[in-house]
Amino acid sequence: MAFLDDLNAAIRDYPTANVGLGFVNVTVENGTAGAINVNEVWSFWVKVQNRGPIHMKKLSLSLWGWAGTTLSPEIGAQFTQHFRTLTRDVNATSTVYFGPYYFKAPAAATVGAKDLLSASLGDWDADLSYLLSKAAGFESAPLAHYNVQVYP
Repeated sequence: MAFLDDLNAAIRDYPTANVGLGFVNVTVENGTAGAINVNEVWSFWVKVQNRGPIHMKKLSLSLWGWAGTTLSPEIGAQFTQHFRTLTRDVNATSTVYFGPYYFKAPAAATVGAKDLLSASLGDWDADLSYLLSKAAGFESAPLAHYNVQVYP
């Protein structure tokens, strides 16, 4: 069972070694462009970059607002401190953008820069089909040779 234990550990550690998260396309929806002011509403996307050989199926993200920031999964929905996104597939060696989502800036100005948003991976299912097929390549061992003498 050592192999299965190692596989389980590798899948558990997979996101740390192979997945990048980032906030992109942060754009003012209701307010003044250029700086985030109190109570303004901004839209954003979360970039999920899967650099490894495992398909991440039915991935959800957990999004949090900090320092008085609140979030909403869509325009017109209630703003809250936390929500979990709908699931998306993030295939091996690909990048997927989750969003757009929305945040409302804190009601009071901050002293200096503060973390307003955070994103982390939620649940996901591991799919090894890429690792077991396409990632193996077409020119890998074993090789076959036809060895025969040719006569005049």
